[in-house]
Formats: sequence, structure tokens, C-alpha cells
Amino acid sequence: TSPAVVTPVLQIHGSVNKPSTIVLSREGYRRLLHTASNYQHFLKSVMSSRTILYVGFSFTDDYLNEIRSDVMSMGSDKPKTLGYALINGKSESYCKYFRDHEGVAFLTWDEKAHGYGMLDRYLESLLCMTQVSAALSWAKVVLVNFHSEAPANLTRLYQELEKEKESFVLKTMSRKTNDEESKESKETKETTPEETEKVKVKLKDFKYIEPFKLTKAWTLGEVESSLKLPDFLQSWVVIFAEEGRNSISSLHRELLQFLWHPHANLNTTMYPSNVLVWGYSSHLKVADGQKLSLKEQYETYLHVTFCTTLEEIMEQFTRSAVPPGTASTDSARPASRQANK
Repeated sequence: TSPAVVTPVLQIHGSVNKPSTIVLSREGYRRLLHTASNYQHFLKSVMSSRTILYVGFSFTDDYLNEIRSDVMSMGSDKPKTLGYALINGKSESYCKYFRDHEGVAFLTWDEKAHGYGMLDRYLESLLCMTQVSAALSWAKVVLVNFHSEAPANLTRLYQELEKEKESFVLKTMSRKTNDEESKESKETKETTPEETEKVKVKLKDFKYIEPFKLTKAWTLGEVESSLKLPDFLQSWVVIFAEEGRNSISSLHRELLQFLWHPHANLNTTMYPSNVLVWGYSSHLKVADGQKLSLKEQYETYLHVTFCTTLEEIMEQFTRSAVPPGTASTDSARPASRQANK
């Protein structure tokens, strides 16, 4: 699928461009529910096959509640979560009832204590936890390799992050193009390969919108030079463990001591560097002559997160990006940041 595909927006209760289609009254909802079979079938299909996020929905709509109840009655008797809802000021008992009987988990907060800005924080958190490019927004990612040859893991991660950047730019440019077009509703379609190539040619003219910076470093000096530049708000340092190694690399120890030294004068005063180590599945086993596996050594003695797959690395990027002030912030931070507080 092309990264520039436009996300569809379905206006099931009408459009301002066609006032006659707008549904606002109880009579209108009743007509949709009982006479428009496609309406029911579509909503039931979405509720049973997708996870829904309700925003700006009060759950006092008897007609939609009836459809959701029908979906809840399908399948096993075990309660299941059909969706989540961002809604303020709901009590614990109210949330429990909807979770147990309506299949909706509420993400709620006290608006008197935290204001309505928490809605933006929740939405930002959800975006960051589902899109790597959003999670790494205004960040610099430094891939560090102190060995003569670049490991396959480094090349793989570099290519994956470059794809994330390209996807972000293509989507941004596509959105800009669509905004400039007519507001008339259009049928969603995929960008052709030829159109995508034309967009890629223009990428060099849109570097100012790239979401994060990606660099490689082969020496401690290159790491220092990269992190001293005041061109980012947070930094990630990914180091790569050698296959076959069963003890912590002395160069990695030196790097971490440098990164966390109070007089290093890095551009990380407010946002200390997040450090990840990418190793191999063999590093999960305890080698002869060792008391801990290599993963356990890094996490116990150096307080960094040790990953063995690309999926784990990408998950760490998204998990750590929860904005301050949300309930899951501290639990989502990587070990390196917690140790560096």
C-alpha cells in the first residue's frame, strides 16, 4: 500500500456540504436505525472487527447503544473490549459499568484538577504509541557502531527508520495537496507508483518537515559531535552488541559514562539520552563462566534496555514517547531514562 493513501473520513450522520443528509433529531436516528439496513450493517461490522476510539461521544445515544449491545451479544459470554472513549469527569463505578457491560474502556480525568487540555495529551499519546515518526518527533537517533564492519542489525534499523521518515513526508505532502483541492467529497484512492515517484523527487525540497534526524557514528568523538548540536529536543542512542560476545563491551561502558556525565556539555540537559542495545537471541542465554546473560548484564549493571528484535526496538521508541502528565508516563519510560533521573 502506498504511504500516501488518504485516510477515509466517513460521515455517517451527514455532511455540511449536503444539509439534507444531516441527522440531528431522534426521528432521524430512528429512521436510520430501522429503515437503512446498510447503516446498521456498517456500524456492526466496524464495531465487531475494529477497535473504536470514541471522542466527543456522550453515550446517551440510545440508538448507537442498541447497536453496540447487539455486537456485545455476539460470540462468547466473556466480556470483551470493543473500544475506548476519551471522556472527562467519570467516576470509577461509571467506568467499571461500561467496561463490564458495554465493552468500552474509559480514559477519563478530573477536568477541575487537570483542565480540558488532558484531551490533547491523550490524543498525542495515542499518536505516539501507534506511529514511530510521531514518537520520534523532534528527536535525533544516533546509531553507534564501534566495529570495523556495520552489523546487519544496524543496516536494517537504518533502512526501517528511513522508510518511516519517507512515509511521514509523503503523508504530509499528500495532506497538503488534498487541503488545496476542492472541499467536495472525493472517493478515496491510492496513489499510483508514478505519482509516488514524482513525490519522492520532491522530498529534498521538504527536508524541513522531516520528523526526526537519523545519523550514524563510528567513534565516541562522532557521538559527541552529533549530540552537542542544538538541533533536537530529545535523543536516542542505539548501540549494537557483537554476536558471540558474553560480557559487556568496554567501549559501551565508556560511551554510557560519557553520555551520563554531568560535565559532558551535551544538548541533553532537559531530555537525557535514551539508550538502547540491540543484540541477538543468543545473548538471552547465560554463557559459560558468566552468572548472567548478556541482556541481564546490560540491564542490571548499565540500566539500559536490551533488545533482540527490530520489533522490540520500534516498540521502545513508541512506549517512551508518552507526553508528561498522562497516567502511563513513568511506566512507559525506558530503563535508561529512569536511571538517569
